[in-house]
Amino acid sequence: MTRLARPALSKLLTLLLIAPMTFIIVVVNFWIYRARAEYIERFPDIAAIKPPTISRAISDPLIGKPFAFWITLSAVMLIPAFIPVCRLYWRSGGRLHEVDPAAGAAIRRGTVLLAISLAATAVGMVMLSHYTFPNHHREHMLGSYTFFIGQAVVMALIAWMCFRLARHPLPPGEVTSRKVIDPRVSRLRAPLAAASLLVAAAYLGLFLLKGVDLPAGNRLVYRAYVLLEPALISLCLAVFATYYLDVIRALGRPRKA
Repeated sequence: MTRLARPALSKLLTLLLIAPMTFIIVVVNFWIYRARAEYIERFPDIAAIKPPTISRAISDPLIGKPFAFWITLSAVMLIPAFIPVCRLYWRSGGRLHEVDPAAGAAIRRGTVLLAISLAATAVGMVMLSHYTFPNHHREHMLGSYTFFIGQAVVMALIAWMCFRLARHPLPPGEVTSRKVIDPRVSRLRAPLAAASLLVAAAYLGLFLLKGVDLPAGNRLVYRAYVLLEPALISLCLAVFATYYLDVIRALGRPRKA
């Protein structure tokens, strides 16, 4: 292969690997806000009294059908999007095993759990988008729980693995080889993923409080709950976006230590 062809091939591989992640980030962000905006536009009187959650917004078939199509595509894209990420974690665990066998084995176990949790998240995305209110309340709630719990486990695993990788330096030359998760990026990603867990805890608290009869009323609590839902999803997508740095870096030319 010529020297000119190698950079072109590297750029093509980079685009192919980051395309699924880009699709998920753009499409999911777009539809979680568009669904609510369309519902508010179509039913302003109802929305003024009770702002719609995403689930309530997609109960309207005119909104829910295209939402289900694009969210299902995004769920499918989770698999190719995270294959390179999981490979980098798996390789990082193997290299870390050389300096800390227990930590290396833990990272590899975490990688397996990450893949399983991502699969559960994808299943939840499909279920909650295809089974909507009012005819499929139970199925929709099951899909919502599967999605949010799966996503919370994903964020917890990311925070935990990145924290361990940031604390345990890899053997000399491994980081510069580019084929592992970058500990420097992990130092950024770990607190960002941890922040998403705090937001998720606040969201859960609001979810429980919205049904409680409070002295000051539930209007403010419900509004906060409705607004925090898409914000939480966007924050998790921001965590996903940090993997651009690792994947693009992994396809670059190795640098000398």
